[in-house]
Amino acid sequence: MMAAVTVLAAAPRADGATDVDLLQAARELRTGGCDGRPGVRSPVLTRDRALDEVARRWAAQGGSARLDVAFESAGVRTRQSASLALLRASPRDVAPALRRRLCTELTTAGWTRIGWATRGDGLWVVLAVPSSPPTPREAGAISAEALRLANALRARGARCGGEAFGPAPPLVLDAKLAHAAQVQADEMARFRFLAHEGRDGSTPAIRATRAGYDWRIVGENVAAGPESAGEVMRGWEESPPHCRNLMDPQFTAMGIAFASNPAPTGHGTWWSMVLARPKR
Repeated sequence: MMAAVTVLAAAPRADGATDVDLLQAARELRTGGCDGRPGVRSPVLTRDRALDEVARRWAAQGGSARLDVAFESAGVRTRQSASLALLRASPRDVAPALRRRLCTELTTAGWTRIGWATRGDGLWVVLAVPSSPPTPREAGAISAEALRLANALRARGARCGGEAFGPAPPLVLDAKLAHAAQVQADEMARFRFLAHEGRDGSTPAIRATRAGYDWRIVGENVAAGPESAGEVMRGWEESPPHCRNLMDPQFTAMGIAFASNPAPTGHGTWWSMVLARPKR
């Protein structure tokens, strides 16, 4: 979760005067654009009661506490967040403050939720990109999509950092490699770390062996944070070491798995892709 916190001071206001005006002002900036940025009409910005609670908890500390602490104490997960504290603010201060400090977020489609709270003569605003981690029932579709994207990349060739790769043969899904990937994804999610080495010291090769895969060569890509096959594959394609694994013609099979941790802070979803070639 990423947080950008801005604190401003303004003139006195009547408590509660922004309850309707704030959402209207935010939506007008979102659709009309600001600071040279074009507006977006879809999806519509909506008020989120869970973010209201985050704002309330943040306001209770006068903004002195970290925003992620307010998210965690409220049990709310979000991919990204931005916030604005207006101290001694009047209704006429709201729209200009949103324009100055949250223009980028308001005019970016993924930022769809807003919440706020008042305390004394202050206004506390939280804007967020919702988190939508994949579910276990999506595992089959996600594996199929990751395979499709990997093979499309291999078919066209790629440049991984400074190294150019020509087209490579397609990969196939392997259930044993998927099991090895799941073991690492589960452990990373449970203990919230990102590494190729398991907590028991195991390597990708050891986990593949434990899964019953008789390998000649084994590699692994890991990631934390993405919430879809497309997102994780783009990240790996843009990272030279991971890209080289995806393009390595020695690999003929793959398995991919993910696991999520419901804790409100942290990456949310962890990924492992195991690539290999069998001995025979």
